[in-house]
Amino acid sequence: MAHLGQLGLLLALALAAYGMVAAFAGASPRRAAWLESARLAAFAVLLVVLVVNAAMLIALLTDDFSVRYVAENSSTATPVFFKTLSLWASDDGSLLLWNLVLAGYGAAVAWRFRRDRPAGFPVALGVMFLVQSFYLLLVNGPSRPFATLATAPLDGRGPAPLLQNHPLMAVHPPFLYLGFIGFTVPFAFAIASLVSGSQPDRWVEVIRGWTIAVWTFLTVGLALGALWSYSVLGWGGYWAWDPVENVALLPWLVATAFLHSVMLQRRSGMATLWNVGLVIGAFALTTFGTFLTRGSVLTSIHAFADSSIGPAYLTFLTVVLLGGFGLVVWRLPLLRSPARMDSLLSREAALVGNNVLLLAATGIVLLGTVFPMVAEALFDEQLTVGRPYFESAVTPVFLLLLLLMGVGPLLPWRRGTPGRALQRLRLPAVAAALLMVVLTLAGVRSTGAVVGLGLAALVVVGTGRELVRGVRRDGGARRVLRGSRRYGGLLVHVGLAILAAGVIASSALGQEGEVTLAKGETATFAGHELRYDGLQTDRQPNRTVLTVALTVTGGGGDELRLDPRLNLYPAASEPIASPAIDRGPVWDLYTSVISLQDNGDSATIRVLHTPGVNWLWLGALLMVLGGVLAGWPRRVRRRRDPATADGHVPPVVATGARP
Repeated sequence: MAHLGQLGLLLALALAAYGMVAAFAGASPRRAAWLESARLAAFAVLLVVLVVNAAMLIALLTDDFSVRYVAENSSTATPVFFKTLSLWASDDGSLLLWNLVLAGYGAAVAWRFRRDRPAGFPVALGVMFLVQSFYLLLVNGPSRPFATLATAPLDGRGPAPLLQNHPLMAVHPPFLYLGFIGFTVPFAFAIASLVSGSQPDRWVEVIRGWTIAVWTFLTVGLALGALWSYSVLGWGGYWAWDPVENVALLPWLVATAFLHSVMLQRRSGMATLWNVGLVIGAFALTTFGTFLTRGSVLTSIHAFADSSIGPAYLTFLTVVLLGGFGLVVWRLPLLRSPARMDSLLSREAALVGNNVLLLAATGIVLLGTVFPMVAEALFDEQLTVGRPYFESAVTPVFLLLLLLMGVGPLLPWRRGTPGRALQRLRLPAVAAALLMVVLTLAGVRSTGAVVGLGLAALVVVGTGRELVRGVRRDGGARRVLRGSRRYGGLLVHVGLAILAAGVIASSALGQEGEVTLAKGETATFAGHELRYDGLQTDRQPNRTVLTVALTVTGGGGDELRLDPRLNLYPAASEPIASPAIDRGPVWDLYTSVISLQDNGDSATIRVLHTPGVNWLWLGALLMVLGGVLAGWPRRVRRRRDPATADGHVPPVVATGARP
């Protein structure tokens, strides 16, 4: 498998390099055969990289510890399911999956534009091959996933404990990869448009559907990551502003801004320059994110100096930034638009404000993520930027975003009147005001929570009313799909408002505590009585599971059994906690083991009473459904030409003459 994998990687690199040359050569109309050859090369690269990934998977499943990656990331005791997940357990293996997903996007582009090819398609395909060549160079040089050991050990070290602690790891990383890597497609077409000087409106329309798909994948990946953190890590939260989390959020924010400004370009001829910059920026941020997470930068800036893969990423990122924005400067006369905003009381103004706020949030998160690394590089000081900075800086921005989300869709294009705007905002504003009054009377003392939940209600009521009105007006599923762009966008707004309400409620209104209980002892928390019934030990092939038995009695006298666990893995220096959660539509009761004393005769338990946390998953689900609806392909009816209605080809086509 090692020889097959290494030969496959070399062959894939040769095919990608050939495809890049053939695609760029095929940009000339006289060399159409070269372009067709490049298209076929895209399918060949996908096939070869698929074989390479299969070779690594076989090595993992057959415990081939002569392969260094298998010895470091699997073991004989690892269950088959988690052996499969070991394919992306560390950098070397995840780069194989990265190349597979990238090759899949390249083949999808080659298939989608097999007949109807937009201007700049050859250059776009060449750019995708160029990106593919870079990542294949990594696995053929600095990173060697199929490197072998001189003496194969009898057993491997096993996957990282957190990667084999919950099945969500089967879907969370792949969706993030689909989102991250997918930004290569809009980036490639943006570069192609700049190189060829084609009409800006055309390339934006070509990549719109691809960008929505990528945005949806990334939304799923982020939501699954939050769910994994909440359900697996045992600390009670779902977002910690960790650098790895931040670098996944950054391209999502920029892509969201792009999908909004596309409407400005389509409806008003504005934001042409902005759109090109956003696409290049989103791709650059994905490259920056992989640079931070895979280049040993997050471990230490000094470790980066010893890394072989970090400098390669940094070089590639520099090429992307200089090349992309250099082309933007070159094409500035083409990208400047004479269109101007007619009124501040218009949807165009709301969209511009929306994008300014999204980019402000991007800058805040980027600054907080990068600053500790810059400080260490310049002053050799270890600094951390924690939750207080991010929450205090980002919260006002997101509250303003909620306000614009509630107001923007209700404003007309071009120019509106204050009277009409107030009429459409009356019901949502009243609903928001009533909710804020009720929350204040109920004893909620956090002004930010009251305002935030009120703004979320403004969005849900206003946007939801527009959504219901539109569906009633159009009637029928087929007619709704014809207007899927608008309905999908409205559904995304409703979902984001519900998600925001969940974030606000769970972070501002929750209760948290710790209790230490001896066996048979009880404690009261948030109206619940908890009794510790003892410890159970389960020895499994790859771990030892310590289960704490808790009986929870609610206010109504009903009893519930919760079983939080500590998992002991041979490769882990500390136990990994798995919480037990009583989930509900309004609140969750969350329990997690902190420590055990006296051989399990007593236990210290973290307990949280968290309102609204499940609204996060509901909101994320609605956002994903909205993304699918917005990107749903609409069938275009082709008008039949009377000249060809009887099956005969007009002479102008038959002779090949130009009309």
